[in-house]
Amino acid sequence: MKNLVVVVLLLAGIQTGAAAQSSRPSGYWVTESNPGQKTATTVRFYTEEHLLIYEEKVDKVRLNIERKRVVKRLNKALRLALNDWTMKKQQNEPHYVAALFK
Repeated sequence: MKNLVVVVLLLAGIQTGAAAQSSRPSGYWVTESNPGQKTATTVRFYTEEHLLIYEEKVDKVRLNIERKRVVKRLNKALRLALNDWTMKKQQNEPHYVAALFK
């Protein structure tokens, strides 16, 4: 009986870990801000292989990446850019970041 409970708990933990990893984007983003320009940020999206797939300069917005909401929006934009890049689509809506921070 004890072994059965341990096995069930292990399987539940494996299932939860797999779900958490699948929601993580398979790339990363980098933000760049110039101290002289307080209201402009450049965002670059890369694949896991460090290949630049998208770059966008966002004017009139200073992104504070220490805020959870900003990180979530950048991760969402990264997922959209990666999805379009992997499907080799034409980028009809090239402003992923600006659209999420309006």
